[in-house]
Amino acid sequence: MNADRISLSENVLRHLGESTDRRQVRKDYLGNDYMNIAQVVTRLNLAFNYDWDWETVRFFEENNVMFCHGRLTCRLYDEDGNVHTIVKEAVGGAEINNKKRYGDIYKSAASYAMKKAASYLNIGLDLSMKEEERMFALENNARNYNAWSDEAMERHKDG
Repeated sequence: MNADRISLSENVLRHLGESTDRRQVRKDYLGNDYMNIAQVVTRLNLAFNYDWDWETVRFFEENNVMFCHGRLTCRLYDEDGNVHTIVKEAVGGAEINNKKRYGDIYKSAASYAMKKAASYLNIGLDLSMKEEERMFALENNARNYNAWSDEAMERHKDG
């Protein structure tokens, strides 16, 4: 099966292809970089013009950790108005302890799952990369701004 790649808007490419603004990066208690959930939601809103959904598939407990399995669904529209759906699933977890309320534990697990799913769309993904990997990814993203394949461009060229 040969599927044409759709032409993505500059808006989508900019918000999914850019590196994380270092002023928005936070550090966890282990010193790892991360984006907070509000920043991830903002990037999703900007990239997909608010046309995305988050669904909690299920929560489950293992070894004193609450896990959330969630599904991120984003919609893109081509120049003919056809909808193209992207679905990413991920699992995130939060430690269960007597210092946190259960509601906060559920929220943390869901937030981690959503951030992980969004990282599959390149949102915050660079935070887990070494500097040389991050620079390579940015260079590749700049080269891929045109998401049409050469074959698809030839088929759709005005005659």
